Amino acid sequence: MDRLNNGLCQGLNLPGRRPFARANALCRETAIDTCRALGPNSEPMMVSRFFQAVVLILGVLAIDLQAATSLDKDFNAPPAAARPWVYWYWFNGNLSADGIRADIAAMKESGLGGAMLFDVGYQPRGPVENRSRQWYDLVRLAVSEAAARDMKITLTCPGWEASGGPWITPELNMQELVWSETHLRGPQHLTATIAAPFSRLGYYQDVALLAFPTIANDIPLKDLKPVFKKSTGEVLSGIEGILDGNPDTGATLPGQFEIVFEKPVELRSIYLVTTWKHWAWNVRLEAFDEEQNKFRLVSDKLRSYYAGYVSSFVGGTSFPAVTAKRFRMTFPNKEQALIQELDLRGSFRLQHWTTKAGFGCERIPPGMPEEQAVFHDIIPLGQVLDLTSKMSKDGKLQWKVPAGDWTILRLGHTARGNKVNVPAWGGEGLECDKLSREAVDFDYDQTLKPVFQELGPELVKRAVAYCHVDSYEAGWQNWTRKFAGEFKSRRGYDLVHYLPALTGRVVGDQETTERFLWDFRRTIGDLFADNYDRRLRCL
Repeated sequence: MDRLNNGLCQGLNLPGRRPFARANALCRETAIDTCRALGPNSEPMMVSRFFQAVVLILGVLAIDLQAATSLDKDFNAPPAAARPWVYWYWFNGNLSADGIRADIAAMKESGLGGAMLFDVGYQPRGPVENRSRQWYDLVRLAVSEAAARDMKITLTCPGWEASGGPWITPELNMQELVWSETHLRGPQHLTATIAAPFSRLGYYQDVALLAFPTIANDIPLKDLKPVFKKSTGEVLSGIEGILDGNPDTGATLPGQFEIVFEKPVELRSIYLVTTWKHWAWNVRLEAFDEEQNKFRLVSDKLRSYYAGYVSSFVGGTSFPAVTAKRFRMTFPNKEQALIQELDLRGSFRLQHWTTKAGFGCERIPPGMPEEQAVFHDIIPLGQVLDLTSKMSKDGKLQWKVPAGDWTILRLGHTARGNKVNVPAWGGEGLECDKLSREAVDFDYDQTLKPVFQELGPELVKRAVAYCHVDSYEAGWQNWTRKFAGEFKSRRGYDLVHYLPALTGRVVGDQETTERFLWDFRRTIGDLFADNYDRRLRCL
């Protein structure tokens, strides 16, 4: 029994580990009690297996005792990794060395482990300009004070959002696909300048020039020459900006208004863009029934869910065809409708195509039935013609137009104009292109690399925890300069002939179009992950 006791306890008692002393005493008592219970005639094998089980159980018990002791110790004196952090706002250059020292000292005294440093606006302008010599000196002071107290600091771009600043040019800004439409009839020998799409900040690059047979009833609202009226019948003026194909123009209309035509027209789809100030909306479109002498519901499927600055407040959908002279649009619970672009057509568009094509990130309600395209709604894939090589740099096209009605799409990309949100003075500027590695690298070289060079590698290692990208409010984008090549390498086919699907049209068939749009969104997501999130981790 003594040998069993000594062996068992020796197996549990690791030298220099005081927590095992209690297990030692317990194992001796257990060994004595067990041997008495088994008796002198117990089989050796049975005794051996029994004690192996006891060793295992008591080993686990000993580890638990050690863990409990460590937990008690860490709870009473938490290690640095377990301490809470705080947001540390530097308000618009209102900074001083004494204030920074006092802040860091107060954080340490309160038991904090670190601070997430943000240079934000809001307050009146202070004496220190963002990224000035004085600013760099104060950042070094803050990190040094933190290091001296075993604390950490995180850094970010000006403002509190994502990545950008005054060094980001329109070319490096987040990009969006844009297009213009030209309708013509053949046969004819065409020599004409194809209108370029709208652009922002003076930056635009062509992507492709395509032509395809015009689908049924595909007439823009502006060509139907509608009259906008209040519900009282008073004609509304100044609405040209919502019909010009440029979502950066617009007009303020009543929360309910009518669209009146000279004669009945057939409508089947709607496209709407509002300003972010409009917040979320759920639009009701109604048609006036002459026989019943009342408005009846056409569609209430067009909606924009509130997502702050992230939301593009854009929507596009189809509904069963309806013919009427008077239509009414209502924005429930809105006194005014801040509309930037509105288009109603008799042609088919995919439901929620604006989200599916990456112009917004609104939620598509699950289980919502889809309107189905019929034969005359579909563009045959083989009849999508790539005319890009026939257009000169100034937009002039020479083309022998085949017989029939044709639509020409001139597609390109322009800057979205997204700006860094509430930056401190000196840090105002554009957000960088999140789908472009070159843009992200350039932004890093201007934002964080100079700070790290000022601090030096030793101080960075001691007290800079990471680059902090706060709640994402930089908005959405669906293009970048190398998008077409990235799509082909990742998805295995060329997207050029499917580009009309990004305007809501059906190419080939509805299932094929939906599959393409899925591939398109997947490519956006992959580029965002690879060239932004993952790239920032590597830098």
